[in-house]
Amino acid sequence: MRLIRVLQGVGPALGSALLMTMDPQRWTVLDERAVKSINAIGYAEVPQDSQDRRTWLPYLRACLDVQTRTGAPLRDVDRALYAAKGNGRVPVV
Repeated sequence: MRLIRVLQGVGPALGSALLMTMDPQRWTVLDERAVKSINAIGYAEVPQDSQDRRTWLPYLRACLDVQTRTGAPLRDVDRALYAAKGNGRVPVV
């Protein structure tokens, strides 16, 4: 993410999408809906501002924890959080 920060006009959402494209087993996409969902399922340590670069690493760590707990691929976790739209009812991953 530090490398992406130096690219003009690239914010955390686009930067995280670029990283995910490079390695979807390692990186997630930072998205407002997914951040709301991760907060709703109990990860209060993840800042709610998806436009703040400081949110991305805690969000990634939370997603990796969900991945470990569920055994689902990281990309499936990411998609399920997005699909839940922040309502706390995350589809089975």
